[in-house]
Amino acid sequence: LVMSGTLYFMLIGLGFMFMEISLLQALGVFLGHPIYGLSVTLFSLIISAGIGSLISEKFPLKTLPRQVIWCGLTCGYGILMAFSLKDIFHDFAEVDIVTRVLISVAIMSPAGILMGFGFPSGLKLTEQYDTRATAWFWGINGAAGVLGSSIAIACNIEFGIDSTLIIAGICYALLIIPFIALHKKTG
Repeated sequence: LVMSGTLYFMLIGLGFMFMEISLLQALGVFLGHPIYGLSVTLFSLIISAGIGSLISEKFPLKTLPRQVIWCGLTCGYGILMAFSLKDIFHDFAEVDIVTRVLISVAIMSPAGILMGFGFPSGLKLTEQYDTRATAWFWGINGAAGVLGSSIAIACNIEFGIDSTLIIAGICYALLIIPFIALHKKTG
């Protein structure tokens, strides 16, 4: 449980920050100023991740097939953004700032909703086996988020934003490993 849970919460912390930092930097350019990118990214991700957490109550990731589908959707969205942001930014570069903000919110919201499922779903899954490691998992997720933000900036500089978004997607795809391990524990 502890190994699988640690891997799970580490991956969602890294994946979330890789996606957030990449989009923050990309939107700073698209919107014309880094503070706009920061404001729109944080607003969009916080609201949409909260919505994703709420939706996870109605549509819990209780079964392995649902978990695999969620991993695939989240991974796929990160990779889709990696390949489509340049075209979106090019096509809408000349529109007014309000339109660019609305486009940015529309880009960020699906990512936030999907990523918002991660933390509450992981806690529910691990706590059904043992609640003693919950504080550890919170800590791992926080540490991975802090470390992930620095690594994401370095990856954006070295490899580009699109590559960092692909890495974020891969983090979510790799969540299949702890999901399978946790299901084997009950089987």
